[in-house]
Amino acid sequence: MDAREYWYDTGINVSDLSSLRLSASGLITWNPGQNNAIAPPEGVKDRPRDFRGTGFPDYNERCGALLMKIGNTIYTAGSNMSIDLSGVNGDETVKLMVNDSD
Repeated sequence: MDAREYWYDTGINVSDLSSLRLSASGLITWNPGQNNAIAPPEGVKDRPRDFRGTGFPDYNERCGALLMKIGNTIYTAGSNMSIDLSGVNGDETVKLMVNDSD
């Protein structure tokens, strides 16, 4: 997926699933043109708390972390996560996004 994508829709519908496992690998360039830092799916140690109001989808998670969204609920995916979907109602799809402001 493109790290600049805003809630990339995977097309995976969770209505018929009881659980979901996500594995991710690779690196994104964090702050290109400035310091060109890189981040794995877990993100970098910095949290965007100092950047409130700048568009980060989750201020409590690491900058550059891979996030997953089902409906209106955001989960920290990182490089490996499993989730029980038995409480998810409705016809929702899995969406992914890097925790970034732009």
